[in-house]
Amino acid sequence: SVVRNLSEEQRWAPALQLAEHWFRSFFDQAPVAVLLVDREGVISEANAAFRAMSVDGQIYGRPLTEFLAVEDHKEVLRRLGETWAGVPRDDAVEIRMTGGAQERVVELYASRLTDADGAVSGLLLHLIDTTTQRSLEMQFAQSQKMQAVGQLEIGRASCRERV
Repeated sequence: SVVRNLSEEQRWAPALQLAEHWFRSFFDQAPVAVLLVDREGVISEANAAFRAMSVDGQIYGRPLTEFLAVEDHKEVLRRLGETWAGVPRDDAVEIRMTGGAQERVVELYASRLTDADGAVSGLLLHLIDTTTQRSLEMQFAQSQKMQAVGQLEIGRASCRERV
């Protein structure tokens, strides 16, 4: 038989459990979608914000592209590949999520995760829902067009009165 003193591990167990609890809370309560994916973009972890965006039941073990518009697959896979390879990018790629009650427009940010040896072990993705912002921008642009048309008509009427 083997006898081993576990008192050191027992002393650290409560602190480890607390750290795991805090991490899970930070992860799940983040206001943006946070995902962990492997080299092929298969989801291994997702927080509550992503689960709320994606009403499709099973998330884990599925590629991220299954939740995206087909037209965005190529760009997302290119970005994930670049990130895995270490190409520095601090900009987002705008993509559309499908499958929920409504199509959502999101900005995707990707960064590498490394293990203790410095090897890439996965990708950390942040998806920021910009659907409302895009809708408001479109409404604003439309109202500016309508205002310009109205100003043009006022100008035409004014010119007619002078003639």
